[in-house]
Amino acid sequence: MRSLEELVGEVDDVWALTHEGRFAEVSAKLTDLLPDLEQTVRIAAQADREFAHLLLARTYQALAAAFVRQDEADAAWVAADRAIWAAEKSNDPLNVCAGVFRMVQAFVRLRRLGQAEHAAQSSIDALTTLDQNGALSLEGMSVLGSLHLALALTYARGQQRSEARAQISKARLLAERLDGDRNDFDLEFGLTNVAIQAVSTAVDLGDAGEALDLGREIDATSLSPERQGRLLMDLGRAHAQRRHTGEALSCLLRAEELVPETIRTHVAARNAIRELVLIQGSSSPPELMALAERADALE
Repeated sequence: MRSLEELVGEVDDVWALTHEGRFAEVSAKLTDLLPDLEQTVRIAAQADREFAHLLLARTYQALAAAFVRQDEADAAWVAADRAIWAAEKSNDPLNVCAGVFRMVQAFVRLRRLGQAEHAAQSSIDALTTLDQNGALSLEGMSVLGSLHLALALTYARGQQRSEARAQISKARLLAERLDGDRNDFDLEFGLTNVAIQAVSTAVDLGDAGEALDLGREIDATSLSPERQGRLLMDLGRAHAQRRHTGEALSCLLRAEELVPETIRTHVAARNAIRELVLIQGSSSPPELMALAERADALE
């Protein structure tokens, strides 16, 4: 059995791989790590048990994030559920809310938008009350802001335009209160991530021009490869909506360089690639056809 100190390093490594979009390596690493953590929470000394559950919660959150980004929504739901259970055992309310964030993302992928809205709003209400009472830490603001972004995603997927934009605005106000971009609970919350989510929201709402205007102002180099790749993917989607084949292909290829697994497995990326092939038809450039083959987007 590995010590708690060794397990901390292993969990940190899992999150590093997740932020880099190296999901196959995440799965391989968790094959041994998860059983060790599950055993640790059962046999740990009483004084260490809450911390062991905290590590387990972080690990299941990483797994949920990896599954969501590969559009394995059912598996993401199970992982998020386990993350919330472990966080509750750790007696860390913010970690519970971070697990709810992962659950909301899974619900959105499953098209259970009502459940996603309810889960996000319940945690938002609780954290907002703490904030109004002056009892919310900076870490809590990161979680609250991230939940507003998750709710924005939920509304955007339901084509609730004003509601989605209102949630982006609330997240931005929280981000402005923080000292730069943060990574509390591996959420990467801050003004940069809010801007990235605003682009994604605009694309989901069909506002390609707005997404491209917003995207020109974003410097995402301080964030993880996954976040940078997501921005490029959404800009590619926006260009595809505008039938800008060359610009869309450039964005998608740059995203693939950063996070190849995401571009080859994410349903939104694959749909954009498929749309570009349909637009170009027999005149599709070789680079586009090769990308479509790698993403299995030709069927």
